[in-house]
Amino acid sequence: MAITTEYVQSCKIVKLAAVRINGMFERIQFSQEIRKGILSFVGLIK
Repeated sequence: MAITTEYVQSCKIVKLAAVRINGMFERIQFSQEIRKGILSFVGLIK
């Protein structure tokens, strides 16, 4: 599989979103179980 510019850009966007979501979780102080549940749900979407 050739790595395209679009693929690299989408990976960067996903990583940035993950960092922002994690920061939001820390501010809201979700429990670890809730974080895992939400992140696995998001993983199913993509």
